[in-house]
Amino acid sequence: MRNKLIIFLLLLNLIATSTLCYTLYTNDSEARLAAEVKEDYEKFKSNMYQGLGMLMSGQSQLSANQQRLNIDILRIHHFVEPHDEKFYEGCPECQLEHPEKLEKMKNNITSSEEGNEWTF
Repeated sequence: MRNKLIIFLLLLNLIATSTLCYTLYTNDSEARLAAEVKEDYEKFKSNMYQGLGMLMSGQSQLSANQQRLNIDILRIHHFVEPHDEKFYEGCPECQLEHPEKLEKMKNNITSSEEGNEWTF
């Protein structure tokens, strides 16, 4: 009888130890996996925001460069083909040479221009 009790207790100890080890291993690996996934997600999110920010700042810089290029093209056009008798509203050189026409356009109700000053 005593041998049967010892064998029963040893088997019970083996089963309890196996169950406990399996439970601890699965809980630990799931927690580790969840932490890795969360860390990867946070890294991905920060990289995505950084990339989108760079893209948006690049787009705004392209827009500013395009506006500057348009003004410079008008300036070159003014010197290649001088238009003394013509006045182009968007040409900065015409605005500098003929401020009286610009003032006249400012007071004109049908003018599409607001008469903003050019800054160089």
